[in-house]
Amino acid sequence: MSNKLKELREELILEIIREERNSVWAQYTLRSENREEIMRCFKKESIPITIHYPRPLHLQDCFKYLNYQKGDLPISEKSSNQVFSIPMNPFLTEDQIKHIAKIIS
Repeated sequence: MSNKLKELREELILEIIREERNSVWAQYTLRSENREEIMRCFKKESIPITIHYPRPLHLQDCFKYLNYQKGDLPISEKSSNQVFSIPMNPFLTEDQIKHIAKIIS
C-alpha cells in the first residue's frame, strides 16, 4: 500500500449502523473530501470503485418539476461530491475481502 493511501485513509468517513438497526448492503459507500485522490489510490490497489451518486437527487432531471436549484440542499450537494462505493457483493473471494479491508482499516 502506498504511503499516500495510508495518509488519505485517515480521512475516510465510514458508514455507521446503530445497534438497534440492520442493513443489507447493495454497495458500501465511503466519503472523503479527497475523493478523487483516494479513488486513484484504490484503483492502483486493483480495487474497483465507482460513484453511484454523482449528482444529488434534487438536481437530477427526474426531479426538475420540484424546482430545486443548486445551493438549496447544501449537505446533499457536498455529500455527492465526496461519496464513492467499494465492492460489496457475494461474489468477492475471501482474499479480495481481506485486501479491501486492509486498505480501508
